[in-house]
Amino acid sequence: MVEVDWDGATLRAHGTNKMGRVALNGADHEQDVVLAPGDIANVEFKAANAFVNGNLVITTRAGVKHQLHFRKKSGDEFAALAAELTQAVEAAAPVEVEAESQPVAATSDAPQPPPPPDVPPGWYPNGDVQRYWDGLSWTEHTAPLV
Repeated sequence: MVEVDWDGATLRAHGTNKMGRVALNGADHEQDVVLAPGDIANVEFKAANAFVNGNLVITTRAGVKHQLHFRKKSGDEFAALAAELTQAVEAAAPVEVEAESQPVAATSDAPQPPPPPDVPPGWYPNGDVQRYWDGLSWTEHTAPLV
């Protein structure tokens, strides 16, 4: 099981036992999960019933899945949390910009405009991460800033 704190800007989740911590954070189960809406790509809610605990699966933009298990008595609370998170994630989603529009500031979710043609392939800063430039275009590959 997990304890969750959502203040509208940050989700903090802590496993209350070893199984809850492993489901929440996998091999790095000693760490709590702290996510902002912009870090979250998807929220899936599965209600509990008399035989099976409920499950709130949060997938990050990096593809990491965090499972928040809960008992049936906490179902309404987790259903409301799922709805609030989904709404916050949709509000934080990157906005599609048409070609004629002004460029969007570079972030890890929105690739920078291409560098000049003479820039060699390599890793370049892009907001709070590095993004790989293959010599022609930005790839989907990112890495932490060094």
